[in-house]
Parts: sequence; structure tokens; C-alpha cells
Amino acid sequence: MQRSAELTSERFTYAERLDALREAKLASTEEKQRVIGAMDYDDWAMILPPEDRREMVKAVSGSGVEVNEVKLTGVEMVSNHPSGGFFGARAMGENYRRLLEAHPTHVDPMSSLAGAYMVNFYSYRDVDWNPDFDYSHLHEDQNRYQLFTGIGVQQLQAQ
Repeated sequence: MQRSAELTSERFTYAERLDALREAKLASTEEKQRVIGAMDYDDWAMILPPEDRREMVKAVSGSGVEVNEVKLTGVEMVSNHPSGGFFGARAMGENYRRLLEAHPTHVDPMSSLAGAYMVNFYSYRDVDWNPDFDYSHLHEDQNRYQLFTGIGVQQLQAQ
């Protein structure tokens, strides 16, 4: 990143700026691949947290696929249900606030973003679906028609 550091203190052309942005993005992606591993899914537009705040975890993505993720250490979600999960707008909002309050500020003068997100909120959810809402009566038809319903996931990946 030497070139990027040099460019912050001098005037440079549009092409040089694009080159510096591309260089920074490639370096960020390489770091994520080194820490998280190869990704058989879209690269998430986020950066890794500082090394002293990283916790490696296995998580299920919003698409229902198991992935390696990094969480911020020291962030504890508060459950509002015996299952250990948190459900509803208030609990989701309060826990999201906990995450944002713990989230380090990131400013990179050579980035095209004003700030950066370092973790996925859904990695902090151990229970995705409120077990009080039973849908087992649908399982027979879901299996018969080979339906991937997306119940309990944020988005559905084609199987």
C-alpha cells in the first residue's frame, strides 16, 4: 500500500486515483481471503476488524450457506426468548445498536467509502427463527415439491 500512502499527500490524476482505489480493494480482499479463507460466494463489501478485536466463527449466511466469518470480540447480544434468540423489531434494534456502539470507527482517505462495516449482524444470531412459530405442518408439502422456503433466512440461495 506504499503507493496509496504516497498519493494522499499529493495531487494525482483521475487514473491514478482509480488505480489507488483498485489497489486498496484488492489488498482488502486478499486480507479477507487469507484470514477467512476462500469464499465461494460474493465478496462482502466490508473490511476486517482490527486483529485484536477478531473472533473467527462458523455462521450461516443470509442465503442459508455455512461460511467462515469474523465477529468483533466483546459484543454480547441480549436474548428476549428462552431459545436464546432475539426476535422482533425492538430486540433486533437494541442488539444492532449494541453492535454499532462496539464497532470501531474506520476512516481511510484512500477509500471510496465514508467509513466501513466490519462484521455481519446476522452472525450474532444463533437462532434465526422464533420456535414459537411452528411451521412443521408444511414440511410434508415442502419435501414433496422440493421447496426451499427461506423460512428463517434473510435471502434464499438456489440449491
